[in-house]
Amino acid sequence: MRKLVFTALAAALLVPTVSHASGFFVGARAGYSIPGGNIQNGLSNKDITQSMFPLQLDFGFAGLLDTIALGGYAAVGLTQLGSQLKDYCASQGGTCDSRLWRVGAQANIHPALGLWGGVFLGWEQQTVSGSFSGVSASQQLRGYETGVQGGWDFGALGVKFGPYLSWSTGKFQTAVSGNAGPLGGSLDLGTANHSWLTLGIRGVFGL
Repeated sequence: MRKLVFTALAAALLVPTVSHASGFFVGARAGYSIPGGNIQNGLSNKDITQSMFPLQLDFGFAGLLDTIALGGYAAVGLTQLGSQLKDYCASQGGTCDSRLWRVGAQANIHPALGLWGGVFLGWEQQTVSGSFSGVSASQQLRGYETGVQGGWDFGALGVKFGPYLSWSTGKFQTAVSGNAGPLGGSLDLGTANHSWLTLGIRGVFGL
């Protein structure tokens, strides 16, 4: 009897690995991100952004080699200003805002039991804008990012939801200034690397 029960449990665990649905998928994420690393030498990511609420769209094709999903992503991060940037803008008699835009490609594997994990590579742009006595100014930081991610999906009939965790690291390579003002001028980015640790919820249709 014990052998029969053990065999049945083992078979139940192996069933999800036999076949996965294939086809196009689309999904959305919402989360909370904690900054790390440096924007430039002497200026940490936390000085610019205290925290971020990323909203992300996922899309692609699932079922390659039975368990692999390839696709892309596009995201916007709603940020809360860091103390140094907030204090600087206040000292200049203005108000500031910041957004982080990301776009790229991702590859994930879905082995069994709703678990998944993978990697992503893309481009990001952080735009810091401000208004100072009627004069608008902005600074755009641009560069690449790469990272790892994983989660656990629950659901059926092609509709799934679940928690996810991701970590990314990147380096801003260029800084483009907008109109004149306290945020204008050149910025020496050096060789600093910044990072984001994100915990959130993902919903996906088609996986």
